[in-house]
Amino acid sequence: MERLTIAWIPALGLAFFAAAVPAFTQQLNSPAQQPVPQTPAGKLPSNARLQPITLEEMQNYDRLALATAEVRVSPIVRSARGGFESIDPTKLQTLQQQKLSAPSMRIRSAATPSSTQHASQGGGIPSVAPRASGMSMLATPQPGSSPNTLMSASTNTGTSASHPGSSPGTVVTRSKPALGSTLPNLNKVPYVCQSPTIFSVNHLSKNAIFTPQVEYNAYVIQGCMFGQQTGKAYLIGKFNAVQVNLQPQFWSDTEIDARVDPNISGELDQQNVSLVIAPVGSGEIKATGFEFVAARSNPPVLLSSIPKAWLSSSGWNGSFVNPALDIESPVTPGSNAPKSLKGYTVYVVRKSNHKFSPGTDMYNPHLAPGWTFDSVQLAVLTFPPSCPGVVTYRQTFGTAAANLSALPPDWTKTQRSAVRISGYDTSCSGFIPIAPPLIYSTYSDSTGSAYGIKVWVSGPRCTDPFTGVPDPQCISNMQHCGQQFCNQ
Repeated sequence: MERLTIAWIPALGLAFFAAAVPAFTQQLNSPAQQPVPQTPAGKLPSNARLQPITLEEMQNYDRLALATAEVRVSPIVRSARGGFESIDPTKLQTLQQQKLSAPSMRIRSAATPSSTQHASQGGGIPSVAPRASGMSMLATPQPGSSPNTLMSASTNTGTSASHPGSSPGTVVTRSKPALGSTLPNLNKVPYVCQSPTIFSVNHLSKNAIFTPQVEYNAYVIQGCMFGQQTGKAYLIGKFNAVQVNLQPQFWSDTEIDARVDPNISGELDQQNVSLVIAPVGSGEIKATGFEFVAARSNPPVLLSSIPKAWLSSSGWNGSFVNPALDIESPVTPGSNAPKSLKGYTVYVVRKSNHKFSPGTDMYNPHLAPGWTFDSVQLAVLTFPPSCPGVVTYRQTFGTAAANLSALPPDWTKTQRSAVRISGYDTSCSGFIPIAPPLIYSTYSDSTGSAYGIKVWVSGPRCTDPFTGVPDPQCISNMQHCGQQFCNQ
């Protein structure tokens, strides 16, 4: 008799074993894996004709099983250093110090006193004398005077020019602070300025970090000749926007309390940022040497796909031949992947007609600066595709698990993570009715492994995780509703 082709399996074979085969299920994380005992329903007639199933036929059965397979979904695993916590730890430390050094802004947030009131109460640097004609940058001490007393600056006519209510004295000369050092308490060291100057940001003369991230977004800018009327303050650098605006909350001649526009989006982390103060009716005041850390995406971004080259594997070794690997990204449910895996990032199947040992898969990200893996969720098939028909033996090896493993920081010092999948596989033996009760296809030690994962990433808000290019729709949403996604 000629061998029957696979074309009429749906009509005879599948109808038979779908009604006769019991449902064999097994938890993949069970510590003790035992072969499935043979049942009366799995016995072959004594006169049955047996023929080994071909690999092509087995693949056809796999596709039919995968299209309707059910999956077991594990809880989401989140990185301990995801989101904003993924930035350089030294920058986080600087931001924390800045947060502690700007209490005056938070105290005044409920009420906004006038500049005169603020100066008289000792907040920030005391008001300095208006610039007089011929005034020197720093007046020199007079003979016999104490270096800790303020001396008035003299004009060309020899008369003194001092701030109303202040006493004559000398200005204490001070050396330039070291880069990144914390300035001394300027409330106790009055200055007389020759020209408009920015002394510090949150008491740092250099390397202060600006960010719209809400928990760190409070800045006290100290200097002189800012004017008594509220002007403008902004950052310039290699931004996608022309400038990043600061929103003043308090303005005096010697102090500005401000925050970065909390909705600023579409920007990457930046170094070599300049701070610009634009007083009303006066020239701009500029200071350099600052940094900018972008707000992070919230919620994290679910990736629809990743490059297959990101996958590196170890293990998965067979006795005769290594298993065939099939990886789908993006996932197309209903073809080779179960319909229940719709929306997943990656789907991976390994298959062999011989046993192979389970291994490990690592997904190493190559994302835009500031971006890294944030979370992962694993789904495994509750009944492996390697076990069609009447199963007479089944055994699962290994335990399926997903986690995030720390990687060395990239050149931006972002704390990165890789997705690590601990694999499993299931081996089965059994038979498939082809033309019952006489003809059956048999298989032995057919082994397979299949899983899907969802991968979320976090990084600079409203930028593309792969290219860093700004997302116009996301930026528009932030300006419109203050969120990455607006309710329609």
